[in-house]
Amino acid sequence: MLLTASAAGASAGPDRVVIAAAVGSLEGDHDRAVAAVYVLRAGGQRAARQIRDAWPALSPLAQKRALGALERLAKKHEAAIEVLVTAARSDDEEVRDRGLRILSRTTPRGGEGLVLLLSDPTVGDRAAALLARTAPDSAIEPLLDSIASPGGEDRRGLRSALGIAAQHSGQGASERLRMWLSGEPPAAAVASAAMGLASLDAYREVITSFIEYAVLQSPDFATKWRLLLSARAAGPSAVVDLWVRRQLDGPEEWMLRQSAVDAITARGHREDARGSLDDPYPRVRSRAATALSGDPDTLVQRATLARRDTWPLVRAEAVTSLRTEGQALPVIVASVDDSMSVVRVAAIEVLAAASHDEGWEHVHRRLRARNEWPRVTAAAIGYVVAHCRTDAVGALLRIVMRAAPSNALTEDLNNSARAIEALRALGSPEAEAEQLPKIVPNLPEVPTLPPPPFPTTYEDESYSVYGLRLRPTKVLDTDLAVTGYIVDIYEPPVCKKRKNEECPKVAAPHMFIADTADQTDRVEQLLVVGYADNQEQLARARRGRKTTTISGEVVVPRDLRVGNEVRVKGHFRLMSSGGFNTSSGLLEFASHETLAKAESK
Repeated sequence: MLLTASAAGASAGPDRVVIAAAVGSLEGDHDRAVAAVYVLRAGGQRAARQIRDAWPALSPLAQKRALGALERLAKKHEAAIEVLVTAARSDDEEVRDRGLRILSRTTPRGGEGLVLLLSDPTVGDRAAALLARTAPDSAIEPLLDSIASPGGEDRRGLRSALGIAAQHSGQGASERLRMWLSGEPPAAAVASAAMGLASLDAYREVITSFIEYAVLQSPDFATKWRLLLSARAAGPSAVVDLWVRRQLDGPEEWMLRQSAVDAITARGHREDARGSLDDPYPRVRSRAATALSGDPDTLVQRATLARRDTWPLVRAEAVTSLRTEGQALPVIVASVDDSMSVVRVAAIEVLAAASHDEGWEHVHRRLRARNEWPRVTAAAIGYVVAHCRTDAVGALLRIVMRAAPSNALTEDLNNSARAIEALRALGSPEAEAEQLPKIVPNLPEVPTLPPPPFPTTYEDESYSVYGLRLRPTKVLDTDLAVTGYIVDIYEPPVCKKRKNEECPKVAAPHMFIADTADQTDRVEQLLVVGYADNQEQLARARRGRKTTTISGEVVVPRDLRVGNEVRVKGHFRLMSSGGFNTSSGLLEFASHETLAKAESK
């Protein structure tokens, strides 16, 4: 009765007792709760404070109902904003989402609440995105301050939000960015902010100023990497050019040298990357080959890499870099018969895009090979279509027939479809066949085989290492999980540096897992990479700090120990993005779960 009467007279403003009763009725049945919301909406500052004080004791249902009143109260009352900030930090997803949405719709007070959330590890990035979109002019300073706070430079969400805010801000945004820089923020924060602005042409001069400031402060690895990425978009600057050139061969970390090749090329000085063709790390050599495509001064060097480099990635990129240079045609044709499929694909694709049909005999041989990798076959089919090779009909028909068995691999089915389309493009009548001939099996009696040493997959659908090795082509280039024991973790060599000597190169972190904890045969182990960029990240994670890889896509694990049973999720491939490669396949780490810890010795 009290609620009903008060709701009816809400225009007069309910008193403290009525408001308190309304807050309590948020826990009641639907009708009483609806009436309570109407009372609270009209309760002004008093209602906002009552909800704020009662919020921790309210059930999730009552909190969701209270949000209906808070949306109106937040327009005028600070206490309502405080409650919405608390709601945005809720463990209840609906409460959290509604709290954020209401703050984003409540201007300008809601923006103040979003600023308070920027430092929150759970919702800070989402709050940043909402703030940047709803109040871009007022978002720049708090976003910069958050980036400059401890750990803020590593948050991709803050960088992205800064770019959005700058893009939608008025003409004064550049001046506010320069004012922030004049306060001498940390170089790491400046590099992160520059990276957030890198996609905006209007801020090229600002990015240049940011980089010129940061490079003078001896930045660490992550900061250098972000500065190099930003340097691609920076305006003309002798300071920036000089610093980028020094990164081509100065840093120990290959990622910096690779990024320097990209940066110096984007800045119009690709000739400075010629020396990187001799870099000791394959990823850097391959990127330099790409950057120098068509450069007459490095034609012989790139042709040599295409045929003689020990890394297939480098050979493939070198072959591709020769695509416009007629003098290198014999090298490209010879690469069709390279020992690694990635190089064969590159060579065939270059020839397919050419105006001539040189190399057809080599490509035809690959098209006819029954044991050829599917991606090479697909590239060869593309060559046939590009050059209208009607003498390939027989080989195409055999590829079509590979789809006939009931257990045909997906790759064979896909290539069969490509072959049919090729036959149609060639005008072959065989392509119009409505169905394939029926296959009548004539198989010997099935022998009795011993049981496999390990299941192919476990109940949770993760593979064993044995199971992964059993069907590599089926699962190649897919996301999957593997369960096994950690049998070896790479430890960098101890550096006993003497005068005029250099420490041995340190490889990126990697480990091996197997189906048993005592497996010592590398052939029976699976290489796992990509869970950290360097040893420094692993050490930071082991100290209890949440650490991500530089890309931000992987949380660096802190509990990897030899003997632990783990389930590792990742991408199964022949070559990792960091340059590891093995013909038996490796797993590029995404996440893991420790199923059992090794017994203490």
